[in-house]
Amino acid sequence: RYMKNINKITIMNICSTILLQGIAFFSAPIFTRLLGAEQYGYYSIFSSWSALLTCIMGFGVGSTLATGKYRFRDVYYEFRSSILLFGTLLSLIVSGIILLIIRPLSYVLGYEPWSIVLVLLSSISQYVIGFAQGVYVYEKEARKNFILSVVISILSVVWSVLLILSFSESKRYMGRIYGFLIPHILAAFFVWCTIFLKKPIGLKKRYIQFAFIVGFPTIFHTLAHS
Repeated sequence: RYMKNINKITIMNICSTILLQGIAFFSAPIFTRLLGAEQYGYYSIFSSWSALLTCIMGFGVGSTLATGKYRFRDVYYEFRSSILLFGTLLSLIVSGIILLIIRPLSYVLGYEPWSIVLVLLSSISQYVIGFAQGVYVYEKEARKNFILSVVISILSVVWSVLLILSFSESKRYMGRIYGFLIPHILAAFFVWCTIFLKKPIGLKKRYIQFAFIVGFPTIFHTLAHS
């Protein structure tokens, strides 16, 4: 029965990957046609900055879920909630620092301040979703991971198309950004509450100390990968 469950989880994870890649493959020509090369490039830059900043959000604490599941086996749900809260607070602190210098930063980068705010919202929501996906993988909840990934991908495509068509031709890339951002923010809020409220707890020193020491070096790995 154990092997049957493992096979089922493996098959669902493979199907999830294939389906997500299929959605990305078939939706790309739609967006390039709707946006054109220049505006598609604007969205690609937004997406790249979001991906890079997501690596910093949470300071890598989500990467400690696997080891923490065994190290804190008897209090795992406490550990999970505590480091989720810790990672979220770290993300808000990073965002707060960026917002304090948003004017000079926007001047140096050549972006409007509001676009930097959107990147921050995207990065925080992607950090939370990544944390949730880590939870589902290490807890062998392949079905939840599958549903979360597919629902976000489909909603992102559908909302993006609808919003792109509602914007003026010169601002259609904003429809793609908002179409990506809204499902991610809603999903992040939902999974955050679901995970944290399973065993709500504040910051516990032994959990956050372990998560920070083990997780922080992974920032450089994820940044290098990106």
